Amino acid sequence: MHVGVVGELSNAMLKDNKSEQIDALGDINVVLIILAEQLGFDLDTCLQCAYNEIKDRKGQTLNGTFIKDETI
Repeated sequence: MHVGVVGELSNAMLKDNKSEQIDALGDINVVLIILAEQLGFDLDTCLQCAYNEIKDRKGQTLNGTFIKDETI
């Protein structure tokens, strides 16, 4: 992914600027859509594949970080 759009989101998050966060997330999605199409993929299919891999994981989110259950 292009570092510029991720940096834009990081800056918006540091400033707690909601409108810039929304814009940056939109920009990231546009970049992902274009990249997926260039690679011959459908972004919805990619998302479904990723979701299928993680949907049954057990654990909890602590301070914004998901911690997997070690008992799995």
